Amino acid sequence: MKLKKLALATLIVLVPSLATALHFTQQNQVGDRVVQVIDGDTFKLKNKQTVRLASIDAPELDKCLGKESKKALSQLVLGKRVVLLEPYSDQYHRINALVLSDGRIINEIMVRNGYAIDTYSNFSAKKALQDANDYARENHLGIHGSQCSQLIAPDPNCVIKGNHDQRQDRPLYSYPGCTNYNRTIIDLWKNDQWFCSEEEAIKAGYLRSGDCHTNYPYIPK
Repeated sequence: MKLKKLALATLIVLVPSLATALHFTQQNQVGDRVVQVIDGDTFKLKNKQTVRLASIDAPELDKCLGKESKKALSQLVLGKRVVLLEPYSDQYHRINALVLSDGRIINEIMVRNGYAIDTYSNFSAKKALQDANDYARENHLGIHGSQCSQLIAPDPNCVIKGNHDQRQDRPLYSYPGCTNYNRTIIDLWKNDQWFCSEEEAIKAGYLRSGDCHTNYPYIPK
């Protein structure tokens, strides 16, 4: 998605974000000017403090739309003074917070425009972030679009799906004929990927999914 579309998208979220912002202004705040944007959910302040947008996750720079996500965040906050709402420090000594700039919650804007997803953390903006995530997904925006989120292989010779199974907490691969193959979405903005052979998937550290009861390639009867 080109950044010139971002201006229109931010207009869509201006009213709900502003309402959320007004609610949060009653709480403790700290703020400074943004001097560097690291990626789509992290930046640095003038006082050298690293800040991460809480309750969202943007693609890494080497993943699908990772660089575009960074550019989107840069357009929203770089060089501007921001207010940090509900801040807390994490194990990496970063401040995690809802970020307020120009009367809008930046976390929500990034999610609504498909440059990040809501991670369903327990923040006061939980409902607004969930609604933003649903909006982006339903409209196939950004990382939810066919460029980054794929059900059908773009290359008919490379149809093996490699994705991270959250329940088993390990990378698995599947192919046509496996029970859940047709329902498995490859999110290229994460660590999912397509493979052209089982050997390639195994070499990359993926294990054969337990729902694959036929050999590859699967030949329908």
